[in-house]
Order: sequence, then C-alpha cells, then structure tokens
Amino acid sequence: MNYKIYILFLVLIISTKGFSQSTTDTVLTEYYNGSDWTPYEADIITYNDDCQVTESNTYNHNGNRWDTIRRNQYVYDTEGRLQEFTRQRWSTSISNPGWQNDYRNIYYYSSDGITDTVVWQSWAFGNNGYYWRNDTREIHQYNTQNSETYHEYNYYDNSQQAWIVRDRTSTSYDSYNRSLGYVSQQRTNNQWVNSSKAQTTYDSDSALTYYYSWNANTNTWNKNARIYMNLLGYTSKIEASTQQFLSGNMWMNALKEIRQYNTDSLNTKYTYQGWNGTQWINSSRAKTSYYTDNVVKRINSDLYNMGTNTWEQSDRILYTNHGCAVSAEWVPINKNEAKTEAITRNRQGYSYIFSNGRTGAGQGYKLVLTTGRQKNKIISSTKQSAVATTTLINIFPNPAKDYFMVDVKDAGRSFITITNLSGKQVLQQSLKSGSQKIDITALAKGFYVVSVTTNGQVKNQKLLVE
Repeated sequence: MNYKIYILFLVLIISTKGFSQSTTDTVLTEYYNGSDWTPYEADIITYNDDCQVTESNTYNHNGNRWDTIRRNQYVYDTEGRLQEFTRQRWSTSISNPGWQNDYRNIYYYSSDGITDTVVWQSWAFGNNGYYWRNDTREIHQYNTQNSETYHEYNYYDNSQQAWIVRDRTSTSYDSYNRSLGYVSQQRTNNQWVNSSKAQTTYDSDSALTYYYSWNANTNTWNKNARIYMNLLGYTSKIEASTQQFLSGNMWMNALKEIRQYNTDSLNTKYTYQGWNGTQWINSSRAKTSYYTDNVVKRINSDLYNMGTNTWEQSDRILYTNHGCAVSAEWVPINKNEAKTEAITRNRQGYSYIFSNGRTGAGQGYKLVLTTGRQKNKIISSTKQSAVATTTLINIFPNPAKDYFMVDVKDAGRSFITITNLSGKQVLQQSLKSGSQKIDITALAKGFYVVSVTTNGQVKNQKLLVE
C-alpha cells in the first residue's frame, strides 16, 4: 500500500473542510494484515502561526472510506500558554448527530511561574441539562531546570462541592537534573500516609533504581523491585534496562529492554524481551527512521513468533513533517490504553499526543509530538531529553495460583491487562480504588506481564502463574 497516496488523500479531504494544507501535518497508523499494510487511523494536525496545535481531527479507516471519529481543540492565552483543551466525538445518532462534547482540561498558572494547575471536567447531564462537571485536579510544581518536583492529585466531591486531596508525589534531582527518586503518599483520615518510593543511584554510564512499598503494620519500607539501566553517559537515555522483582529473598528476572541509537543520539530500535524462567525470549521491537531535521518519519513495530523464531511485521506509524515539529517520539504503551491524554505540559513547550492506542495485534504506542517555531529549534536539546523511567506495580502473591491482589490508589481511569510472553492479551478489566482480587483461574501455568493503566500512566510487573 502506497502510504503517500493515503496521506495526500487525507490532506485533500481536510482541505475541503476549510483547512490550509500548508499548516497541517498527518499521522497515519497502519497494521500489517499478513500480505499488505492496511490503514487504520489518521490524525490531521492544524497549527497556528506560532506552531502551536490549534485542532486535530481523527479519522478511522472503514473499508474504502475515512470516517470522522473525534477532534481536539486547543485555546491559548496572550502569552502563548495553553488555556483550554476540549475533546469532542462525532455522533452519527439520528436524534443528536454531529460533534458532542466529551471532556476538557482547564489550565491555570501561578504568577511566579513555578506552579501549574490542570482541572479535568467531563460533559455530564444534570437536572438542568448538560454541563461541565468537575472530576479531577492536578497541581504541578517545577524546579529552575523545568523538571517536576511535586505532583498532587485531587478529586471533586459533588456532595461537598469541594476538592478532596487524594495523593502527592515529591521528586528530587542531582546536579545533572537526573531523577534521584520519588516518594508518594496518600491522604487518609486527614493525614499523609506513605505509599511507595523509588531511589536511584548513578555511575558514569549506568543507573540502579530500587522500588519500595510502605508496610503500614511495621511502619517500614519494603523493597519489591529494581531496574538496572545502562545509560549514554550523563544523560537519561537508556541503552539497556533489566527489570527484576523480589520473590522472598531472591531477585527474579522480569523484562529486558535494549535500545540502539544513531550518531545523533536518536533512538533507532527498541527490542523487548521476557524471561521464561531459564532464558530471555524476544517479544517485540520497534524500528524508527528520521527526516533530515531529526524528526520521526516512520516507526515499524514487529512481534516475535516463537514458533518459527522469526520477526513478523505488526504496525507502523507514518508522520509528515511540515516544519512545526521540534521533536517526535514513539512511546510504547499498553496496547489497549484508552485515548485519554491528548496534551502534556513540559515547561519548555507542549507535547501533543497522537495515535494513542493500538492498530493491529502488536505493541500499543503513542506518538508524542513537541512543536515550536522552527527558527528556535535546537536539535541538541532534543538529544539530551530525559527518557521516562518505567515503574513497576506491587502484586501479591507472586507466584500466584488462582488469584492475586493488586492495589490501586487512584482508579478514576484505571484498568488492568494481562498478556502472555507472545504479546497476546488474555485478560482485561477495569479497576476500583484500593486493594482488589484478580481471578486468574482461567490462565494456564507460565509467565505473564501484568499492566495497570491509571490516568494514562502504565505500570508493568511480571507474574508467574503456577
């Protein structure tokens, strides 16, 4: 399938809706059907004169046509800061066709530039009709190097008509602005209670992070997981990482990630492996190519077939770069993660998330696009950008037989997914707040990967079913 024809076709469609071709980019996602590439979804991105995204429209490929499914709209203040983000979905209902509100984010900024506040509202029906209902609120604070040092999560209690503090996380950094770890706490009975923490130590080209959970009975931190990372010098770019969990007094292998970079320190390949009890087994990989200005051009995702010991094509992303992108990054996620986050604030600009979900049967992903004025583009700054550290969840017992327990501190938008080492999903269900039992009596013996998605953040853990 010639993807250039599809992109041109999409641009022509959007042009008839009033957009200017010179101010749009296209993100096209496809999956491999065994013999050819099949288009799945496309995002058409529209910019203003400052290269900020003002609208993005998403289309789903249905046979020989593209169907409108949703759009995002962005409003900025006079200082160029995001003021409001609104997600709408396209309804084909006979009684109420057209664009329907879904949710929106309202942004507030402190006068000293240290604190940002984001209020999440959903479109709800009440006694007086539809209205914007407060759901959650997040408070972010940053250091002088624009890294987040404090994050607080609140939910809105409609009965009290007040915001209720749920949890908070504090993060510290070294002189290279690399994370030294975090401490998370929950608000219980009007007092802060420890929940989890991580501590990271660095050598010249490596890092070791230990993860802990709080034992309320003994008032002590219990070590439960660790990640060892090989780094590119004094940066956060990972060459390889190995995740392990603590079972009794023994460290058990779980997941391994291997990355390759080009001469510009841009990632060209991810390879993921799982531990089968005796050796590392290939699971999935992604290969990335770039435009001459170092912006992502194409990403191909493959799955490993253990039966034939070969790599098989799965999904790919095709991105057109029309000059507004500063950087674009492909971030692996749980393949069934919902499309919830459409924009993130990184203090140095905005990163817009597109194609956040699955296409075919392969690894899920999100394409994070950071934009800005082309004349201010500094390639070297994107080369040193930090790579987010993957965290693990605490599940017990592990190994498990008929069930295991998982604790979720905020289940506003949470679900759990279990996949086998071949990448096949074998279980998925929504989660409630607190500790809950997951029934696994239907699962065969062996190793699995448990993924918990909460408000767009994915945490993974290896599970052995006996």
